[in-house]
Amino acid sequence: LPAISGANLTNLPPAGNTFTAVANGSIANNKAVKLDTDGKVSEIKKTLTPLSTFTNNNNSQQIGGFNNGTFHDICYDIANNGIWTIYCVGNANNSINVAFYKIIDQTGSGPLWVSTGSGDYVEVTIDMANFSENPRIEYDPDTERAVAIWIESSGAVKSKVLQYNSSNNTVTQGSEVGVFSSGGLHATMCYDTTNNKMVVGAVDTGNNSLFQTCVGTVTGGSTNSISFGGITTNVAETGSGVQNRATSIVHDPDNDKIILYARLNGGAWNTDGAICVYTYNSSSGTIVIDTCTNVGGNHNAGNILYDPNVNKFLIWFTNTGASDIRYTRVITISGTTVSAGSLQSQQTATGFGQNGYGNQAMTFDPVTNKFIFFFFEDGNDDLQFTSGAISGTTISLASPTTIDGSNIYRSANFPGMAGTYTKDGQHIFFHRQSNNSSKIYIRNVMTATVASNLTDAEAYVGFADQAYTNGQTATISTYGNNVNTFSGMTIGSQYYVQGDGSIATTVDSSNPIGSNRPLAGMALTATKLLIRDPLAKA
Repeated sequence: LPAISGANLTNLPPAGNTFTAVANGSIANNKAVKLDTDGKVSEIKKTLTPLSTFTNNNNSQQIGGFNNGTFHDICYDIANNGIWTIYCVGNANNSINVAFYKIIDQTGSGPLWVSTGSGDYVEVTIDMANFSENPRIEYDPDTERAVAIWIESSGAVKSKVLQYNSSNNTVTQGSEVGVFSSGGLHATMCYDTTNNKMVVGAVDTGNNSLFQTCVGTVTGGSTNSISFGGITTNVAETGSGVQNRATSIVHDPDNDKIILYARLNGGAWNTDGAICVYTYNSSSGTIVIDTCTNVGGNHNAGNILYDPNVNKFLIWFTNTGASDIRYTRVITISGTTVSAGSLQSQQTATGFGQNGYGNQAMTFDPVTNKFIFFFFEDGNDDLQFTSGAISGTTISLASPTTIDGSNIYRSANFPGMAGTYTKDGQHIFFHRQSNNSSKIYIRNVMTATVASNLTDAEAYVGFADQAYTNGQTATISTYGNNVNTFSGMTIGSQYYVQGDGSIATTVDSSNPIGSNRPLAGMALTATKLLIRDPLAKA
């Protein structure tokens, strides 16, 4: 007989070692499945369970290891599951540093937090100019880069693109780029997810303290650059002698607008709050102001945040006309029309602010559709948090929870605190401890717990051969078979089922159900996994 070669036999389907069962819920392709007690199969995944009472894990982590902290900001990097922090290094004449911290997933009943371990944390200096201030940082989910801005002592606003490299725990910095040449004060930034643009704004003290904006386009790859278009100056609300202060911009994805919230000094709107609506003009590469609306008097150092659940905004500010009690107001924007709900005193829930710098931060929780308020209560010197949900044109807040009642967390700069939502119900906040050499720290608030539905390693039975909906009969490739829908695997490596149904070369420490288990299988190629018994290495 002539020699027989199988070299050209390609795309052969896996043979044998399959079984059928009814899908218990939807099952995605590429995800591991488990056998349920009723004989059905379900996708292995993690499920969020909202907490009836939100909590803090009682941990705090100092950032940067220095004294005399002033300005700081924070954002979440979705691609790398970590947080970017940016700050002025107070005991180094205010050079600007950034640090990246990976998020630690839950381990058993332990909470999400950040890691400072080797390979999980890195800190770099991005600007050595003396007496820089007001750094801000924002994440670009399209290029998976962070963008930093800051103000140098000359008043120039500068920017850099930052890339975290998980393979070697390093940060790649793009070239420093000028945004505004002088006069910068109270810089602010947001990412326009509709047009994939980074919008930067700052008060121009050299031009009657008008608010100026510039739109940036981020280029990823090996370039890590940002280029800015022309400057737009906001003149709609200024009048005679009006100055912009405490400015914050956010993106409205439902209206595709950029929203500015500012406190005004001087002129007819002296100490009033203003909401200005901008539209991105793709032809000019700028944002153009549509309208500006007065939203009440006696505003000082406020925050604005969008609620995508009800398509409304919330502003939270210190009311200088009411003994510095913190107030809220629900803002509705339809097209370019701004309407404000009732002015609500939140003395019981969020207490008193002081000194015009806010000492507060606000985030939105997508798990419970509630706002999280993190603040220093100047009335009784407590670091606290609370939460609330918009209903109609008002918001109801829960009683506050005290994190620390024995120290002082007052800032002398705007914004006094910063916060970001990460994932799985965790919010991380950035603050200064003013009675401890003004060191800066992060803390968290948890709104949910997360747990895998895989609680027994032996329940893992293989992979569905395609996506299925609830109630369909699913064909499952099981032990000894193979699945050929992965990418980037290392040939010969053992892979383990993770708590969310994916696979990795290490056991999922957040779902501890035994040593070296459940084994998913061995990589035969970069795309093909040989499915093995989950206890084969136990």
